[in-house]
Amino acid sequence: MNSRKDIVKKMKNNMNTFTAFYCKDTDYGVMDKLYPFNNFSDRFIPFMTISAKDLGDAFMNLQGEVISPNGELRQAVLDLGLSHTSFSVGDVLYWHERDLYYMCQPLGWTCMALAYT
Repeated sequence: MNSRKDIVKKMKNNMNTFTAFYCKDTDYGVMDKLYPFNNFSDRFIPFMTISAKDLGDAFMNLQGEVISPNGELRQAVLDLGLSHTSFSVGDVLYWHERDLYYMCQPLGWTCMALAYT
């Protein structure tokens, strides 16, 4: 039988690294309004880097009630010129291991590399 330590180690080995980029414009995110990728830094600001199993896990771990349950990040959000603590539609995850950017859509994700080929 696996010990708790072995299970935790296995879980850590299955983790990926994601950087969340929050959109400066809360009305952004619809694919037909995509700006050229070379303007990425004008539209998005890096918010935090986390470990997660996949995109869905990263999304859940970037919700306000998880990352800032008592409003701990509220001032940091305001200082960055952002209006939202929770990761949401129009925000972008960079999946380090895949070297790809994914934009959160109302249903699922769009690989941004595919949007510009």
